[in-house]
Amino acid sequence: MQRAAKIHLFQRAMITYWQQNGRHELPWRKTTSAWNILLAEVLLRKTTSAQAAAVYESLAPYSPAEIVGMDQAALAGLLQPLGIHQVRAKQLQQIAQAVIDSGGTVLESDAALRALPGVGRYISNSVRCCAFGVPAPAMDTNLIRVMNRVFGWTSHRKRPREDRKLWQCAEALVPDDMPREFNWGMLDFAAAICTQRKPKCEQCPINEICTYYAANRQVQALEMAE
Repeated sequence: MQRAAKIHLFQRAMITYWQQNGRHELPWRKTTSAWNILLAEVLLRKTTSAQAAAVYESLAPYSPAEIVGMDQAALAGLLQPLGIHQVRAKQLQQIAQAVIDSGGTVLESDAALRALPGVGRYISNSVRCCAFGVPAPAMDTNLIRVMNRVFGWTSHRKRPREDRKLWQCAEALVPDDMPREFNWGMLDFAAAICTQRKPKCEQCPINEICTYYAANRQVQALEMAE
């Protein structure tokens, strides 16, 4: 199968997975507010979506100005269930101040977002994609795993998320239409089907185009023939 055709099938499959099986209940997926999406991404670092959801619900009503005006110890107390709460509180107030100082324009710029404390390419892409529809990949360890299995794309870098070529591969996957739904579908697909351990290959809707699945079936066929 040609690369372009395989990418197209993958894109449609991830969007369909989101529509049929996605985690629609996650509160930050119900908004296009760049500030609230950025808030969610800060909360989601080094924790689970289930843990982050409750804290997000308590902080989402606050504006950047209100976050800046909060006592840092009180803010850290709200963030305590997520761990590294002192660091999160300080960074969140610094980020909120930057949003205020820029009149909100910092939320639209990749360079400006990535200049914020604790914000890297992944968070910048998530904010710009989910708030403004920018076709940018949410490349984390989950997408890296899926790309490796489905397409055979891999990195020899110690930290694959810093591999420029891998980012280019990820960018080629995101469709111009429905990029939010694609990224959400891919993340949920990786969490439920293409898991790190014991992936559910037989249930996978794209196993017919998956390099990893084809290789495993070949090995099984050779073992049975012996």
